[in-house]
Amino acid sequence: MRFMLSGSRPTLVSRPLLAIGLLAGTMLSAPALAIEELPNSLASLTPAEFAGSAQVIDDRLEPELVVSTQDAYSRSRPLDGARARDVHMKARIARDEGSVTYHVVHDLAYWSPYRQFTHVQFMDGDTLVMRPVMIEKTGREYCDQDTAIGECRVFQTLSFELSAAEMERLAQGYSAGSREPWRLRFKDEFGEDVTSGIAPAEAGGLLQAVSGLRKKAS
Repeated sequence: MRFMLSGSRPTLVSRPLLAIGLLAGTMLSAPALAIEELPNSLASLTPAEFAGSAQVIDDRLEPELVVSTQDAYSRSRPLDGARARDVHMKARIARDEGSVTYHVVHDLAYWSPYRQFTHVQFMDGDTLVMRPVMIEKTGREYCDQDTAIGECRVFQTLSFELSAAEMERLAQGYSAGSREPWRLRFKDEFGEDVTSGIAPAEAGGLLQAVSGLRKKAS
């Protein structure tokens, strides 16, 4: 037993109750997400470094020119709910009219069962945005639960689109040396969500690379 003062009146609080109270306080103050900081090696990259490492894919048999940040940082890292084999951004530039669309790509790995991702959620300023997710690769060929013994590893590639204005606002969040990510969450139909974080410098670097290409073309 120990005494706790409540006004002028002492109150007895048992140690078990005190421990429960402290645990509850810890849980309330704990971070809501496991993805709280970017890896040091990723956070150290500047927008200029992302722009300088951007890969330009110019396939004349395709209607779009693709600019990708995949080569800038391709290390695997843990996410909340899965592991990222790769996370990057890319821009698709239409050859005929020059319009640009921006995409965030996640190459995920996790243990079965196969997940049914429905959409992605992220904050744009103070607004919670919900956007459809495109499944680029299903990974079903690597994890056939009818023949697998026990659990098997599922590989899945997801992407979603950001507008140019959203990219600009994301890029403005860059601060040199900061490990603070721009957070997003892939929502699964059965609650097996995946929370990830993007470096604002990556968005800034992709915007710089696209701007540089446009200047060359003009």
